[in-house]
Amino acid sequence: HIPVGDHPILKKVGKAAFRIKPPRSKYVYTWNIDSVLKVWDIPNKDLSLMNLSLKTYFLLRVASLGRDADMRNIAANDYYMNKANDEPITFVDLHLIGLPKQQRSGSLKPMRILALSMEHANLCPVRAWKTYLEKTAEIRHESTKELFITTTPPHKAISPATSKRWILNSMSKGGIDTAVFKSHSLCGAASSSRMRKGDSEKEILKR
Repeated sequence: HIPVGDHPILKKVGKAAFRIKPPRSKYVYTWNIDSVLKVWDIPNKDLSLMNLSLKTYFLLRVASLGRDADMRNIAANDYYMNKANDEPITFVDLHLIGLPKQQRSGSLKPMRILALSMEHANLCPVRAWKTYLEKTAEIRHESTKELFITTTPPHKAISPATSKRWILNSMSKGGIDTAVFKSHSLCGAASSSRMRKGDSEKEILKR
């Protein structure tokens, strides 16, 4: 018996359909991530818990180009900070709870986040992460292993709907039309920004 997907007639039909109506990109153009970064270019200590949550989630997502599911699975207390004596932190390795979506086997790979210089301290994802971790410590329930938690009691791990809403809120604050661009457009916008700033396609795909 021939599997349905391998049937020669069905294969021909599929190829014909592809030629008649090839798939198109959802977006003809993307949005400028700098518009949102300007909004968050303020000290972390001046932010409410809600805005600190929005900022930290956004900056970590941009820095890692991570998937939404992986972001929600970042562990709160399983990390490694690369710091020597009184020197500033250069990077942090954030471990996930379970395998990343794109990983099928092997040892768990941490999400490495590079720190920015003092010149860009307000937009440093590592500094935002550290402030967020400290600010949520007193409200975090010991049974909640995930980093990102809701801003209202009982402060449980955020849901997919919440994480998407956080991204859309950041985009909206930056003047991005969220009726056109949805939360999943962030990776494309972040990748485009990296390419404009000199990152190669190979470097971006490695993330």
